[in-house]
Amino acid sequence: MKYVCVYDPDMSEYMYLSTDKQYQNLIGDGTLRGFRYAFRSVITIEESEKHAVTMSVWEIDAAAEEALDKFARVPDIYIKKPVNAYCEGELIDAIVYVLNPEKCDIPYELPQDPGCLFNSFSLADKAVSNQISEAFDYTWEKIRASETEEERAARPKLFEMKLNKEPFRKIQSGKKTIEQRLFDEKRSQIREGDAIHFFMVGEPDQKLLVEVLKIHRFPSFKELYENLPLSKCGYESDDRAAADYRDMLAYYSEEEEKKYGVVGIEFRLVADFVKRRELLSWLNDNKEKDS
Repeated sequence: MKYVCVYDPDMSEYMYLSTDKQYQNLIGDGTLRGFRYAFRSVITIEESEKHAVTMSVWEIDAAAEEALDKFARVPDIYIKKPVNAYCEGELIDAIVYVLNPEKCDIPYELPQDPGCLFNSFSLADKAVSNQISEAFDYTWEKIRASETEEERAARPKLFEMKLNKEPFRKIQSGKKTIEQRLFDEKRSQIREGDAIHFFMVGEPDQKLLVEVLKIHRFPSFKELYENLPLSKCGYESDDRAAADYRDMLAYYSEEEEKKYGVVGIEFRLVADFVKRRELLSWLNDNKEKDS
């Protein structure tokens, strides 16, 4: 009998759904030291002295190993690597399937369905979550390192803006999808596809991430209020009849309005895990703060 460490969701599903239980048995979760997770469209592992990864450990016989070799398309896509893994408190000899670097030159790329990643583990604990998060950051570093200057310049920006509690909560609940602002130096840089991190005034730990869908420019707040749906601007049905563009004068002067013009920034909340990681990866190198 032999042990195999499994991390790939497709291989994990293959193991679980196999009808022949005579030659394979799930032992439990195992730890493989000296490796880290990375994404090359699919999840894979790479050697890294300071890291460790969690995997499910199976006991298999020669017939099961042969079936796995065919499933993993050894050696065209994957190769088998002998490893030492910790499982149930013991150090065991095992094998793990890794991408073949000589025959499978797949570029770094984030997965489209990160939720399935945890299906590879019988225990999706905090350690696994941290390993997956690190894999996203590591993969993004690799992607950015391979970018040309033109690609880097074209990458969307991430802006930071402060919001009072009421509009923040309305965005959070989906009742506000357009933010009204001056079209000043900061807002004039925002483009469709950019991202905004909204922070609640007085509670900086409260934050929302949105993706900009459209930029609506107007000479004045009066015209903005006349042309954009007030329901999207955060006005409840009971408040719309009394909605007044002069409400914005509590934040901006008429002189500022005349100088810059105004803008309605239409957006959507970002809940998708991959998209959030993608947008937040711009925070350190493409960030514009708001006062």
